[in-house]
Amino acid sequence: MNLTLLTTLLTTLATTNALTPNTANSTTGQKILDKALTAAGTPYAWGGGSCKGPTHDQPPYQYGDIGYDCSGLVCWAVCQVTGRDLFSEGLRVTSDMYCAEEKELKYKDSGDRMWNAPNDRVNKVQENSIAKFGEKPCPYVVRFA
Repeated sequence: MNLTLLTTLLTTLATTNALTPNTANSTTGQKILDKALTAAGTPYAWGGGSCKGPTHDQPPYQYGDIGYDCSGLVCWAVCQVTGRDLFSEGLRVTSDMYCAEEKELKYKDSGDRMWNAPNDRVNKVQENSIAKFGEKPCPYVVRFA
């Protein structure tokens, strides 16, 4: 997925009622969202991303791009804001990455990660978690606090 498209989506969500903060804990989520938006224009690289920033795509290095994939961008932003290294915890690129508090959609906050479920295959996670975000999300979001 084009990272510019992803950041455009995040910007749209942040500036509409879709992500209106409704709890006192929205500060961390907003900071994560703001950090992710600073990556606008960074190329998409499958398997790319670390706590330090964009990395090469993963084998077979099809395109030679340096950047982030969907979960790499989320993990990087979480790491930068909270110090939690989801990469070293082995939690990226799977649904296990989002091991945070489940909230019903009506309790959403800025920076919450929306998850299309049920989905446990890497390809579907990458395709659906961001690209088809607005079509049919599950009724839950996860929150990194």
